[in-house]
Amino acid sequence: MTEGLSKRFVQVAFRRIWLLMPIVAILAAAAAPPADARAEGIVVYSGRREPLILPLIERFRQEARMPVTVRSGSIGELANLVLEERSQPRADLVISNEISVLEVLRREGVLDPYLGTAVRGTPREFRAHDGTWSGLSLRAHVITMNRDRMTEWGLPTPVSMTELADPRWRERIVMPVFTNEYIVAWLSALRLTRGDGWTEDFFRRLRDNRPILVAGGTQVRQAVARGEGAVGIANHYYYHLQVAEGSRNIAIVYPDQGPNDMGVLVSPTGIAIIMGGPNPAGARRFVDFLAADRRAQEFYARANFEYPVMDGISLHPDVRPLARVKRMAVTYQRLGELRDSTLRLVREGAFR
Repeated sequence: MTEGLSKRFVQVAFRRIWLLMPIVAILAAAAAPPADARAEGIVVYSGRREPLILPLIERFRQEARMPVTVRSGSIGELANLVLEERSQPRADLVISNEISVLEVLRREGVLDPYLGTAVRGTPREFRAHDGTWSGLSLRAHVITMNRDRMTEWGLPTPVSMTELADPRWRERIVMPVFTNEYIVAWLSALRLTRGDGWTEDFFRRLRDNRPILVAGGTQVRQAVARGEGAVGIANHYYYHLQVAEGSRNIAIVYPDQGPNDMGVLVSPTGIAIIMGGPNPAGARRFVDFLAADRRAQEFYARANFEYPVMDGISLHPDVRPLARVKRMAVTYQRLGELRDSTLRLVREGAFR
């Protein structure tokens, strides 16, 4: 299980490298809290890029007056750690940037069901049926473009992901490495909607176009903005984050939106309580805050440019409303069921 992300927020900065050992961040006062305070705190394994989640965790720490220790890294590595520690868990919660990983952990029996009053406000589509995981925010899998490179290389605006398998896009695509969890989830969704044979043929042709492979979405958006490729494959909010940093030469395409097209993959980030963790009561309070507090949902929408999972939360005005997005007809439970077999196919060479 692999994948990694990186970036910077205010005074917090980390440089992530593929398969880098997880980084430990302590969100507490400069001095370590006394032993009795530490006993009441919680430990969080987080696979989210830190600028997108640390501000909320710090707010929770201050308001709940609860120490929070965050261990950040690739969600694949952290999920493996949860499995390794199942007989004596060291963490209370796990936050994933791709919900299919939490579904794998649910099926492994290492997550503790929780359906608190606040969490029940999350639509059923975006939480596990047994309450073992809950969605935090939603992302759409899109194409970003560098306008200058598109013009220079005489490339047409792609309206479908399938067009990127055409030889005209050879060495013009930037995307995460094939074992990145976003790509694995996308391949699983293609298997569900188009079948294994179609997916294998498409991805082999995409691979043969020799895309520029990077660690994750942050590197995709930066490389596209620099003109290293004409297009990039990433989640929609990366485009908006790049624009917020001052890029004006890029554009976004929501592909496969025609009446007979398959739509885009929209998938949640998520949170889950680890069964047998040291502080279950504190873990439930943390879930209620991140998953169902309106201020947290507003942060995902306004600061991160993501889609909130709760109704009645205003999007950032620059983000295309989800009601106007045609989505792939897949369930997150099925994506979780296929996750390991898709990753195995990638590693064994079927998709690389």
